[in-house]
Amino acid sequence: MTNTGLGKRIRERRKELGLTQIELALRCVEVDSGYISMLETGKRSPTLQIINDIAQGLEITMAALLSGERFEPPHYNPGMNRLITYAAMLSPDDLDDLMKLAQIIFDRHNCD
Repeated sequence: MTNTGLGKRIRERRKELGLTQIELALRCVEVDSGYISMLETGKRSPTLQIINDIAQGLEITMAALLSGERFEPPHYNPGMNRLITYAAMLSPDDLDDLMKLAQIIFDRHNCD
């Protein structure tokens, strides 16, 4: 199974950012430059987890990467996506502690 459309979008966005395959791989958690090369040439079909990882490295949403859309919501923040990914791996107790910390920060800055 090939996925040249996705690979083309990865390559285009990577070049828009002025990144080499190695530089993109360094921004990602789960892939190396060889895997990125295979994706860009349509020789691999990634999992959703890898697509999310690459989208974060490319500073776009996973939906934008999959659809090819160019619009990014003004509130998009790649750091927030990474935080959400990490939070999803926490135990329920640790997640509760993180939520308490977030509430303290929001309260200090009068966020709702």
